[in-house]
Amino acid sequence: GLETIKRLDGGSGALTLSDVISFWTKDNTDYNHIWELVEPQLQPVCEKDIQMVESMRQLVKDLIRASGEHETSVPCDMLLTSRERAEEEAKALALKKKNKKKRGSCCKSKSTSLRRSCGSKEIIDAAANLDANANGASSATNMTSNTNNANNHHSGSSSSCGCALEISPAEVLYIIYLASLPLHARHSIVYKTEYKTNVVVKGEAEIAYIEADDTTREQILAEAALISYGIETSDVKL
Repeated sequence: GLETIKRLDGGSGALTLSDVISFWTKDNTDYNHIWELVEPQLQPVCEKDIQMVESMRQLVKDLIRASGEHETSVPCDMLLTSRERAEEEAKALALKKKNKKKRGSCCKSKSTSLRRSCGSKEIIDAAANLDANANGASSATNMTSNTNNANNHHSGSSSSCGCALEISPAEVLYIIYLASLPLHARHSIVYKTEYKTNVVVKGEAEIAYIEADDTTREQILAEAALISYGIETSDVKL
């Protein structure tokens, strides 16, 4: 449960985002390990709910930056959703094929349309496979639900489109980090409105502001409370 995670700080009482990320990704070797605890809710279709999800995701990203650990503890690919990762892989594959001097036999055809379709099919297949693998392995909140209740969350929903919510491992891990903290600490962090950046202007660190309304902040706290309960009651082996 949470006590196991809280002991990661060595008894100092200063649990960090890095501690939580390391724990839930098995020392950054398995980003999908967190999906054993949580899985994404279904995509909302109501415009108000869609905007709320976007606002929540933006707030979490801002809070990750405000933590000061984003450059050392959060790899860029951890911030990508499964779809974004598939798109990046597809672009990389397309660039690789474009720069490749030697082409496969199927691309040596005199027909330009055949050469084009050959390359396009491989790119599309690669993206589809990556997306399928990621979605198959992952499933987190109004953005997330704990896996003990996963089956109940996916039936009879009238406010979703039937597609899993796109959310990155880093975003879920940050909510798990909040869930691992005492209530007063969660509130203090989530209601942070500004932070110092690494940009120095006239000898002083530039200030960045976190713009989010109270409703969005309260929803993040609610998600953290849900995850906290999920960790306490989960049968996932820690």
